[in-house]
Amino acid sequence: MHPLDEAIDLHPGAPNEWTGATHPAYANMVGPFGGTTAAQLLQAAMLHPQRQGEPVALTVNFAAPVAEGEIQFIARAARTNRSTQHWTIEAWQAGEAVATATAVFALRRETWSAGEAVMPSGLPAAATLPSMPALGPIRWPQSYDMRFIEGAFQRPLTSRSRTTRARVCGCATSPNDRWTLHRWRPCATASFRAFTCAAAAVC
Repeated sequence: MHPLDEAIDLHPGAPNEWTGATHPAYANMVGPFGGTTAAQLLQAAMLHPQRQGEPVALTVNFAAPVAEGEIQFIARAARTNRSTQHWTIEAWQAGEAVATATAVFALRRETWSAGEAVMPSGLPAAATLPSMPALGPIRWPQSYDMRFIEGAFQRPLTSRSRTTRARVCGCATSPNDRWTLHRWRPCATASFRAFTCAAAAVC
């Protein structure tokens, strides 16, 4: 399994309760990477037999540092409406709450949507680009193989934006994973360049 799948592999206990644990692949400077704990909190609601719909919002509050080891999760449906369902979720260690969350699930109905960004055409193969060096001893960034390319923004430009350039970030969790473009955007001027790479566990 992927390390994230292992991290969110929760085991049912008493009603509304699940047991999980931190994962060494997502160890950070103080306890686990917070996104992993957020995924575990959401997973506790996802696994609940009363859950309806798909998650559309998640708010997580970290009450204390999460220690390495076992975590107890408690998920309860606070209210179920015709289209939405509201959840409260807690993470406990050593008899104390270390994180709380609220989640909203919804039955998705057909509606308008915004198109996803697509990878620009004519780019070299990801395997031909150099990987970004590892960022120090922290374990979780080393789970990603990030490669960057840079060039002109590919669309008709006005005279005001003629110097605009874009930096594209691709991210994969293993050499065999499919490379995807997470987000890309032009920067305001040629002298200021920025990029955004979603630090998601599955690309």
